Order: sequence, then C-alpha cells, then structure tokens
Amino acid sequence: MKAAYRVARSAGGPTFQRALEILFLFVDRPTMTVQMIGERLQLPKSSAYRFVRGLCEQGLLNTIGSGRYRLGPRILQLAEAARQQLSIVDLSSEVMADLAQATGETTLLTTVVGDQALAVRQVAAPQALRLTYQPGVIRPLNAGASAKILFAFLDEAHQERLLRTVRFESHTLDTVVDPVRLRKELAQIRAQGYAVTTGEYEESIRAVAAPVLESGGSVWGLSIVGPAFRMADSRLPRLVAQVVEAARTLGNRMQEAASLEPMRPREPSPRQTVRRGHR
Repeated sequence: MKAAYRVARSAGGPTFQRALEILFLFVDRPTMTVQMIGERLQLPKSSAYRFVRGLCEQGLLNTIGSGRYRLGPRILQLAEAARQQLSIVDLSSEVMADLAQATGETTLLTTVVGDQALAVRQVAAPQALRLTYQPGVIRPLNAGASAKILFAFLDEAHQERLLRTVRFESHTLDTVVDPVRLRKELAQIRAQGYAVTTGEYEESIRAVAAPVLESGGSVWGLSIVGPAFRMADSRLPRLVAQVVEAARTLGNRMQEAASLEPMRPREPSPRQTVRRGHR
C-alpha cells in the first residue's frame, strides 16, 4: 500500500518537499533502494541519489548495505522529542484547567522553538471577558511573561547569543529591547523563579509566568494572562504563588511519568554487534 502522505508546496521549496516525501516513503517500507525511491517519486536516479546522500549526511537515513537504506538515528531523536512534548501537553491538561479556574484567567503553556516562544496549549478563562491564544502562535522571547520566562531559563550560551545578535523589536511603549536592561531583567526573573509583565506585548495586558524544567534541559512556561485591571497589584502575590505552585505540580508529574516509563533495552556492546554492511 502506498503512503497516503503528500507534502504541500510551501516556503521550504521543492528541495525541502522532496526530502520529506522520501522520508515519508519509509512509513510503508522499512528499507528501500535509490532506484525504488526514484520510481515511487518519478525522479531520475541521479536526483534520487543526491537527495538520499544528503539525508544520510544529516543522519535521517542510514545505509545498511546492498544498496538499501533505512531511517537513520536522527529520526529516533526527533521521535523522542515529539514524545516528550506530547507527554507534557497531556500531563498539563488538569493542571492548566485547575489554574484557570482558581485564578479566573487564561492559562498558557509555551516552549522555545528556535529563537521564539511557541504557544502549545491554552485553557481559556472562565469569564465572559477573556483573552484567547491559538496553539501554534509564535512570539518574540523578549516581550511578555509567557515568553520572557523561557528566555530567562534558556541555557547560558543560547541566551547570550540572542542578547548579542538579535535586534529586538518594540511592540508597545513598555517592551524591553535594550540588551543591557533585558539581561538584568532575565537574571532577576531566573533568581526569583517567576516573571510578571504588564503591557509588554499588548497594552493593558498583564501576565504571570513560572518555568517548568525537564531533566534533559528543555524549558516550558506556564502562565496566566488577563486584563491588567482585573489582575490588580493587590492580587499579584496570590497569583504569583498560584502559578509557581501549578508549575511545580506539573514538573513533579512530569518526573513521576518519566520514572514510570519502561527502561530502554541496553545497547549491545561492540563485540555483540553483528555488522550488516557499511554504516
């Protein structure tokens, strides 16, 4: 049965499209030759070989001898990353719903993608007047607590690279774009363990966020967002405590879920490995 996957034309261009189409072919057939790939995609053999060679160089395909190829080790890394992200999204459902109900404000789960913040999940506030954010929306890391909390807890090298090379844009009069000031604010956020911002990305909007850290180094942000008049200064200490506690709860549940996962089989030693062609 042929694969039902087709990649739509996009800004990635035909090269990107072809590379994905080749990878999707392996959904149906675990191993393939260059000739088979060319025939399935109606590509000249020379073109198919060029794509396959490039995918091998990136670790996305692997040669197993006799002119046959299979999915490479980088695919397993991508699958593991996807599994971890799906895990936290599932685990966050109850925590986010409870936080939205307790605070009366919209709850967001964000993570870092490249050099930006990505909204992964939201639970809308249980009120008529509320803010909503569609999953998949990206934002700059320097504006708003839901993004800034991620920026503050990035690994040092990544954070420093952004502070030195990125020209941050202003979205409101309160957006922080000066790298010197931003560096100080990020250090303070990291030290206190939470972020509070008002009107940095949208005027009159206030947000409170806390980090959720994975053992592998990934950082997520759990935040509440609402109108500044409703999230008044008098409520902030309580709101901060609620967000921090919810983030701690989610982090603990992630650790518990990870500890319950079955242990992976140990990799065979070099003496036990049977060589099957070239690597």
